[in-house]
Parts: sequence; C-alpha cells; structure tokens
Amino acid sequence: MNSIAEPTLNGSKDPKRALHRVGSLLVKDLDEPKTIGQRITARRLALGLSQQEVADRCWITQKNNSNITGAQKGDRKRLSRSAYCMYETDSVTPVIDVLEQIADSLELSREYVFFGTPTIQELRYNPHEDDFAHRGHWTLDPSWVKKELHGRPSDLILCQVTEDGLLREGDMAIVEKGSEPGKTVERYVYAMDGKVQTGYLSRQRGGPYQLWSLGPKRKQVVRDAQAYELQVLGKLVGEIAGRA
Repeated sequence: MNSIAEPTLNGSKDPKRALHRVGSLLVKDLDEPKTIGQRITARRLALGLSQQEVADRCWITQKNNSNITGAQKGDRKRLSRSAYCMYETDSVTPVIDVLEQIADSLELSREYVFFGTPTIQELRYNPHEDDFAHRGHWTLDPSWVKKELHGRPSDLILCQVTEDGLLREGDMAIVEKGSEPGKTVERYVYAMDGKVQTGYLSRQRGGPYQLWSLGPKRKQVVRDAQAYELQVLGKLVGEIAGRA
C-alpha cells in the first residue's frame, strides 16, 4: 500500500515535528496532548503511520438513504484521509463508531482517546508467530506510576510472565518499552524458547545477549544467546502479582 508522506517543519524528519493537516503541532502538544485530535496524532506519529494508513483501517456506515449519491442505509465505505484529518485537527464532531475504530487502529484504549484517562497497554506473546501483540489496556493511577516507577504510563507496557524467574509465572511485568540491554547487567523481560521470561541481561556492541545469574558468586554468565534466540521486550521496572 502506498502511503502519502506527511509534511514536516523546516524539512525535519522528526515525527514529533510533523505538521497537522491544518496548522502545526508543537512538541509540547504531543508530549502532553490535551484533545482527542492531539492524542490520536501523537500516537499515530509514534507508530510511524501516515494519515492514509489509519484512514484505510476505518469504515463509515451510511445512516440514511441518499437520493443524491444513491447510497443506501447500512452501506459501508472506507474513511477518507481528509475526513480522518478532521479528527486530528478537532474540527469535526466525532462519530463514536469511527472514533472507536481509530482508537483500535492505533492500539489505544477508548478511555484514553475519549477522555485522556491514562492507560497502560498490555501485550501478549504469541509463540507461534514469535511476536508480541496488543491485548488491551489497564488503567493505573498516573500519580502512582510517577511516584513508584518514576515514569509516565505512556512510557510503559504490561506483559504476563509465563515462566518463573525474577517474577513468578502468572505475574504481570511492568516494562519500560524500547529499552535494550547494554554493558550494564540489568533486569529485563524477554521471550525465549516460546515463553515470556525475566532475568538479568547485558550485551556488548551487538554481540550475543548474556544471561546472568546473580547468586552467591554474584555475577556469573549462565549462557550466551544469539539475537534470533531471544526477543527483548524491555527493562523490568515493576510487577503486579498474579497470585498471593
């Protein structure tokens, strides 16, 4: 599918400086979005999607018969890019059904899109496809997230652990998304051998991942794992116990 490139400010390719269809978004508007349009724009840019790509995932249902176009009640057609742009610029009264589709397309909770209620996305690992997929959202108190985890809900994701390790099987790991192991040994959440695991990882300049045991001998390498053997989800920063 050919996508239409988004215009940018001063030729910048930074997605946070991409233009609205009408007017421009400031960086602060994307970091702290306050309207429906700002929230969906910030998320779309974070995912690297064009407006056309989002519009192509949404449909409009004809409400009544039209003598002008001949469209019949119940007919469905794809949302046009121009119509989607009106949602991003807050220049249209949202149709709930369309806004729900936009939220689903951007993997956002409807509570967040509609009201700005902070939520954390939950991912689930599919061993058959060796990938993490969107499952839903959790609503957590943003003040608790900031105080206990020193971050924002938008910086975190949740994933259930399926094998005992630093967390027990069934616990929900709170993960700092996008973080990759470096020279320092730290706690990470990753998929290996078809299971979601937690452990201590490090990595030297694109070499194999090193899995560490911090037992009586402190730091001891358990094994090296090649990049194709291990899929890192992110840094482990907290947990929600799955059982007492």
